[in-house]
Amino acid sequence: MKIIKPNYKVDETIQTMVGIDSYLEGTINTESSLRFEGNFTGEINSQGAVFVGYKSLVKAKIHALRLIVAGEVQGDVDVVDSIDILSTGKVTGDISGKKLLIDEGAVFQGKVNMDIIAPGKLEEA
Repeated sequence: MKIIKPNYKVDETIQTMVGIDSYLEGTINTESSLRFEGNFTGEINSQGAVFVGYKSLVKAKIHALRLIVAGEVQGDVDVVDSIDILSTGKVTGDISGKKLLIDEGAVFQGKVNMDIIAPGKLEEA
């Protein structure tokens, strides 16, 4: 189990991590899960989960299996499974997915489309 923030555990195996003092720009395509503790600008295409850490800023269009936000995401999000915006999280952009969880204290600004995103759409991205 990996810990995203105190008292929040996930059972995903994280293959790639952007460290706290890192800043990346571009396009990420991966079949595994990602964890951001630093900053990223661009596009993310992940067959796994995407975790945005407490102090992270991700400015990106995100296509993923699942998204968990403890930091900040600016950009549109399409997920196959669920979007979790934790109490410290902030998402600005339109989101699509099967499930949405917004903790008390979290911030969300945008439109929500709860249509189910087919896994094939991830492969096309």
